[in-house]
Amino acid sequence: MSFLPEVEALRKALREEPGSEALRSVPKYVALTFDDGIAGTQYSTVTRLLSKYRIPLTLFPQTDPTGRQVREVYREPAMAEPEHREKIREIHRMGAEIGSHSVTHRDLTKLSEEEVDSELAQSRASLEELVGGPVRSFAYPYGAYTPQVVRAVRRYYDQARSVGAYEMDSKIPVRPHNRFTLAPAPLSSLHLPLLPTILLYHNEDLDRVEADLKPLFAEGVEFLTFWDFARKVSRFPHLGVEVIFPLTMAGLTSRRKLLLGVFPGEVEVTVVAQSPETRVGVYTASPEAQDLGTILTGEEVVKEPSISQIRELGSDIWEVERWSSPLFTLRLRRPLPGAGGLSVVVDPAQGTKASVKALIRVRL
Repeated sequence: MSFLPEVEALRKALREEPGSEALRSVPKYVALTFDDGIAGTQYSTVTRLLSKYRIPLTLFPQTDPTGRQVREVYREPAMAEPEHREKIREIHRMGAEIGSHSVTHRDLTKLSEEEVDSELAQSRASLEELVGGPVRSFAYPYGAYTPQVVRAVRRYYDQARSVGAYEMDSKIPVRPHNRFTLAPAPLSSLHLPLLPTILLYHNEDLDRVEADLKPLFAEGVEFLTFWDFARKVSRFPHLGVEVIFPLTMAGLTSRRKLLLGVFPGEVEVTVVAQSPETRVGVYTASPEAQDLGTILTGEEVVKEPSISQIRELGSDIWEVERWSSPLFTLRLRRPLPGAGGLSVVVDPAQGTKASVKALIRVRL
């Protein structure tokens, strides 16, 4: 397995470079998480892991007693169905943390405030009654959240996990600043657990999960429940190290979102498009911040303006770097902080293509 040159340099610093004692002392925390609560393959994998290795892990089951979404996706029954609910209690008794994954696994960003509250409150209440103890962790359905959703989750839970890293081409796990938008590491990071890492599984069998875990055992990582992981990384020290790496999505023909995640540092973004009618948007997961990049056209607020609108009306964060067919280039006026959880949306004009490039500077 190959890594980015910057990651290899960090790996070398950990072993050889003078002054690397701070890096050498970094705890290798790993949170092993499983989503949805599937009564077949997942139940077998989780119980065998707990029995064989006795490592802490976290299960995030849905609580819909009909099991509709689980059956549609996995063609297996859900642990939340009445005849399988005991499986959740059994997994908890074996030492796993039980977290919430909502009731019906609907996208919370598309629900009303009342519906979001119902999904959060009912799921927690159902699981707490089942396991006989507090349920303090949450996993966003589809990894989707907005500032409003994060605020609602804060009312019911102590921390939450997304799935944002799935969109990344390459990334090393980093310490997040916001424990309500923690994201799992992509598989490219598994063999280099220098820093706290979250792993996410669904219905993988035991052989697949064990293949990922064996190199982690060799590295001497410390496995934690998600709740313990979130608490420990919130106290993770600043190491005085900067790692730079690129993320790219090229040849886009339809609306796509580049999820940058939550990281200590900043990001530079450039968009290259074949049409000036290509639209762009920048969003943050921080409850304290507004969506970025909006402009006013008369009395209308446009969250994802076109390049031509940005050129005509101006933008606080974007500037047009090139205005000449066949390519139009847009870039951020200044780097944006990653602590709030950033994502960039690019929506190419019909029949054209566009690309988005991000250069991330992670400060550890």
